[in-house]
Amino acid sequence: MKVVIKSDCEYEQRLSALQATETDKGRMIGFAAPTSVFDEWHAEIKQRQQASPRVEAKLQQLWGAQDYRGLASLLQFTPAKYSVVRHPVTVEQRKQQLNDLVQVTTYTLTAPSITHVLVYIHGGGLVNGTAERNADWLQALLGQLGSNWAIVNIDYPLITQTDLPTLLAAVVPIASQVAQWYPTARLYLAGDSSGATLAMYTRDQNPALINGQILIYPQWQFGGTIKSNQSNSLPYLADFNRMLNVQTALINQQIAKPIKMKLNNDLPTLIIKAEYDAFNDDLRAQIASVKLPNEKVAITTFKGMFHGFIDYFGHLPQAESALNEIKAWLTQY
Repeated sequence: MKVVIKSDCEYEQRLSALQATETDKGRMIGFAAPTSVFDEWHAEIKQRQQASPRVEAKLQQLWGAQDYRGLASLLQFTPAKYSVVRHPVTVEQRKQQLNDLVQVTTYTLTAPSITHVLVYIHGGGLVNGTAERNADWLQALLGQLGSNWAIVNIDYPLITQTDLPTLLAAVVPIASQVAQWYPTARLYLAGDSSGATLAMYTRDQNPALINGQILIYPQWQFGGTIKSNQSNSLPYLADFNRMLNVQTALINQQIAKPIKMKLNNDLPTLIIKAEYDAFNDDLRAQIASVKLPNEKVAITTFKGMFHGFIDYFGHLPQAESALNEIKAWLTQY
């Protein structure tokens, strides 16, 4: 079902009501007196997007048959994007084929000289999503950052179209190629969920080129143990848990052992996360040795939110607030 668009008045009132507090776990953004544990607007969206009984039965059938490619194909029937544009930004767009598998779309304003570049890699568990899903909020971010910035939005094949080793080899040259396009600019990597994992993998292969990273509810491992589809007690995340299991099952067929990422505390890092997220336990393990506040690592948690909330830019005020956090962080570096 489609997401119901709230009025501009309702949206702006809710956006202005968000408050930020500093804690020993980083920055927390939410409402002073929430009426429920989970954000009502996000919960409403997740409720409307639950699979129908017919689709659920088909998913269960495919899972029982261990038809992971069939599951991935069915999970791909989602909108290209969920966002809406409340304040349009006019940007110039240039599409380029970086290699046989990776296409990039570069957003700029009108400046002849680019001094900073943000490279963004979309999420979707490697079995869903395209760069288009992030286009609206990335263009809005560019409008805030200004004309000396470029944002490079990365599109890549899913692991149902290629295998993970081939995909990783295709994304590694992204940083060096963008550095050739903008040789005097400062380069930053970013991504959400599995896209954050790809960003970290690219970072590790090009450490001298990267000036900072933005990890949005990052996934820390590709492959490994498949969890029970009932093991995640968080509400509204059953579909996400299933998608993650499909990803894991497919990757286990493609690589000999899991690929694990590390935070890299030496690199300026902004982490944006939801309060309710299947990856939070892994994140806690990654930052266990990091004392907050920290001049290199900043963490912002959005209270009441679930994994994927930034996809609903224009629907959820917290997504716009996350954009503001990213802009403020980037302008420090």
